[in-house]
Amino acid sequence: MNHIIVRAFAATCLLLAMSALAPAQSVKQSPRYKITYVANGWDELTDQYIEKRARKIERKYGSDVASDWRNQARRMREFGSWLDEKWEARVEAWSRCTYVGDVSPRRFFVVVEGDPFRLPQYPELSQVWGTVDTSAKYVRLTAWAFIKSRGWVVNAIDTWEWEAGNALQILKRGLPNDVNREIGSGDPCR
Repeated sequence: MNHIIVRAFAATCLLLAMSALAPAQSVKQSPRYKITYVANGWDELTDQYIEKRARKIERKYGSDVASDWRNQARRMREFGSWLDEKWEARVEAWSRCTYVGDVSPRRFFVVVEGDPFRLPQYPELSQVWGTVDTSAKYVRLTAWAFIKSRGWVVNAIDTWEWEAGNALQILKRGLPNDVNREIGSGDPCR
């Protein structure tokens, strides 16, 4: 268990160091809860870009996947508001069985990335599209991806809800000892 925490901490330190060397990005805050985020332009996509990429996606994966891309890309324009809405949903769910009023959403720093990534602490996972660090402060999300091996389409907005739930789990119950024990957007009162 301790080796997982040490590896997660080391990975987080490396990510923070790398982000300090990266070019400056536009730091924003959600309108209601002031959740800090860097969308890396994914919240500013033009209709022209969305359609151009949709045509490529349709040729490669079909019209249903392309349609999802269009929908999710347009939703990303309101990313800050979605952060607030999904946070509220997780707080409401957790509040049925656990006091979470002491957790400020301002603690979070959310970064949206273009592609799924790998995490050294989970070598068995070849693609990760969302994670929260062990301090429950730093969240990485993939803007949108089709995980062909699973037949899943993932997006930053819905993945944020999952990772917000995981952050509450870390803060209120501790770090799960297995990725399969994450509560995410499930029922925390079960």
